[in-house]
Amino acid sequence: MTGEILSENQSDGQHRSRFGGLWTDRIGSEHEVASRLADGLIGKEDAARLLFFIEHGYVVIKNAVDYATIDSLLEEINRIPMTTRKYVAGSNNESCFAEAVFDNPAYRVLDVHVNSVFARKVMFAKEILRFLEIIFEADALAFQTLLFRYGSQQGVHQDGAYVVVDPPLNFAASWVALEDVVEGAGELIYYAGSHKNEEFIFGNNRKHFQINVDGIPAHDAFLGHLEAQAEKHNQPRTTFLANKGDALIWAADLAHGGTVATKSPQPTRLSLVTHYCPVDARPSYFDLDDFNSIILAEDGGKYASSWYDLRPRAELDTPVRKVDKEYFALKVNGVKAEIGSRINETSVNMHPEFLEIISDTDPAVELVLPVSLKNLQIEVTVESEKNETLQVFYLNDAGGYDEANSLTHPTTKGLTRVHLNWDGDHSVDRIRIDPGFEGGRYLLRNISIFGDK
Repeated sequence: MTGEILSENQSDGQHRSRFGGLWTDRIGSEHEVASRLADGLIGKEDAARLLFFIEHGYVVIKNAVDYATIDSLLEEINRIPMTTRKYVAGSNNESCFAEAVFDNPAYRVLDVHVNSVFARKVMFAKEILRFLEIIFEADALAFQTLLFRYGSQQGVHQDGAYVVVDPPLNFAASWVALEDVVEGAGELIYYAGSHKNEEFIFGNNRKHFQINVDGIPAHDAFLGHLEAQAEKHNQPRTTFLANKGDALIWAADLAHGGTVATKSPQPTRLSLVTHYCPVDARPSYFDLDDFNSIILAEDGGKYASSWYDLRPRAELDTPVRKVDKEYFALKVNGVKAEIGSRINETSVNMHPEFLEIISDTDPAVELVLPVSLKNLQIEVTVESEKNETLQVFYLNDAGGYDEANSLTHPTTKGLTRVHLNWDGDHSVDRIRIDPGFEGGRYLLRNISIFGDK
């Protein structure tokens, strides 16, 4: 296990944390509020909110979003089950297209702001945006949204362990109620003032958690530390029973979570969570691929996404990052691939967990990759009704399929995990997967394709 406790006297001398932070995280920042008020840079209401935020780590803005905007967003949300491959949803361990899991409380819609102007109007509502721009001293960049239909029921945590920004504490979050919250729905909870508590530091002086480096014991120690600190400092657990349109903005290090839903059936708790940073800060995914485009929103504020390619030439309604579990889980260096042309009269039925292929003649299927790759590695779980072989064909130099450009792997009745490596000289932009029988049914699960561009 890696991890240590950082006491208050180990800060950088200006901020409470060695990782720095916003100006509101500086020691004595309440004096700066008074100075800005005296200079006319902020108003009295701004000053009151800032002082509360500095002391408690959050601020509530009542009626921050008007009902008309929320109702328009809810109309869009209710159409998600009728959409196809437009919205992405995620749980703690996997992602999928949202239409498949719309009513599943374990999932939330990711980066809904890309496809919804009303989500952008919610996250950049006038008073929310003003407060963010004051604490950021810069334009606000919304770099992640989570749309919840149900309470998260997530244990108490600090966002900095999972939301990675450079600098580490230069971000904040908002939670907006899209309906009145009822008791027992899995309400939002927090420990007021917990952003000032002693920090937990992961290995190599990291603020964020890396499971492959730190391991589960360090994560458990981190969560235990948050509870112990709240008890040490006599910070009561507060439940936020918000009304529709209310917004709660919290500091990066506020310990918060969701209560366990106690009502049955579980009522909805519609809400929109947004993570923001100053536009000159850098979310970690900006260092990956080409997912660093910044778009100016209609009513001010800027946004980005780790799930959608926002470059001008890209299709904004198609998720292109990795989707772990959806109609079929095909991954190419983290880029989403699509089903291509069907071969013969093969029936391709898409399910939440697998790709079902049925044919009376030749049940082969062609998969089209979004980019051409060399040195391909293919992993796939095959569920078959027969003991046969699975043959994977790669395009030859002439653009066709032949035996010389194929690999085979035996499969048994039931589930078989297949791993194939192709090190041919030419690039491949589509492959054909063909079982070794003339007709029948089989399933492809957990398809992964990796390669060099």
